Amino acid sequence: MRKSAVLLLLTHLLVLPLVAQSQPAKVLSDYIKEINQFNKRNPQEKVYLHFDNTGYFLGDTIWFKAYTVLAEQHRFSPLSKVLHVELLTPQGEVIANRKLMIENGQCHGEFPLKRIYRSGFYEVRAYTRSMLNFGDDCIFSRVFPVYDEPETDGNYAEKAMDSGFGVKNERKKEKKGGKVNLAFFPEGGNAVVGIASRIGFKAWGAKGEDLQITGAVYNSSGNSVSFLSTYHQGMGFFELLPETTSYKVIVEHEGKQYDFNFSDILPAGYVMRINDTNEESYQIEISKSPVPPRDTIAVSVSCRGTVYAVEAMRLADAPLRFPVTQIPPSGRLHTVYII
Repeated sequence: MRKSAVLLLLTHLLVLPLVAQSQPAKVLSDYIKEINQFNKRNPQEKVYLHFDNTGYFLGDTIWFKAYTVLAEQHRFSPLSKVLHVELLTPQGEVIANRKLMIENGQCHGEFPLKRIYRSGFYEVRAYTRSMLNFGDDCIFSRVFPVYDEPETDGNYAEKAMDSGFGVKNERKKEKKGGKVNLAFFPEGGNAVVGIASRIGFKAWGAKGEDLQITGAVYNSSGNSVSFLSTYHQGMGFFELLPETTSYKVIVEHEGKQYDFNFSDILPAGYVMRINDTNEESYQIEISKSPVPPRDTIAVSVSCRGTVYAVEAMRLADAPLRFPVTQIPPSGRLHTVYII
């Protein structure tokens, strides 16, 4: 479905000077060539571990299955033959590790939680040697609560755990929200005064559950300027042409009204919008407010590190539209940058 594809489209607005503006075509050609050659010569791997539970007791065993894939295509990787998996204490000490043979991109293993261990929040992390070249952010990591024994009421999520080293490993309690909570996500990263924007939103309850809401956006004079309604799992969007940097949003849920402020609106800047014109292409629309100077910018469209489209253009006061027709068959999750 194309609508779901649009929801997966990540848009980032990053405006930087275009180097050597007298030769933008050559700069962009070299940019694509160098990035794609690097990715071809140095393919990046990703690891995902599937566990048998979300929490454990001392004496249990953490069972897992691992999948090693190439980042670009998400296909099983033929590169690495050994997967390193580590179990860390709440203090960050590696107390157990496994070197597992990868066959057809998969392997499995376990960590017995010995009773001599202390309760606390333990981390399992996994990586291949190749992944270490791309920084710690690429390493798979998952944290689990490990308890001494079950609580009599069966609810142990809030139990404080003593690590035995004078450190209390009590999970920080998240600040509970109200009965209705609302967050706003302007497409492209920011809403800007004077430029029509598409504003995504998410509504959830006190326990994080998705909520169905309806409502309206009001200006300082109390006039409604836009309407909103959830479409799926508490999410939706509305159109807005901001005339100021702050608006009031009133929503209704189960017969009661709730007030919110939408104030993350910039007085000047750029706005990027993505339109799915048909099944084979996207259209990127870029607009600027009058304050930023007219300049040459470049638009880059990439998927999992591979650049599929890039073009330089002169951004004036009128919106520019840039079609993207090279949609990779491996997936529709894209990152769009203005550079």
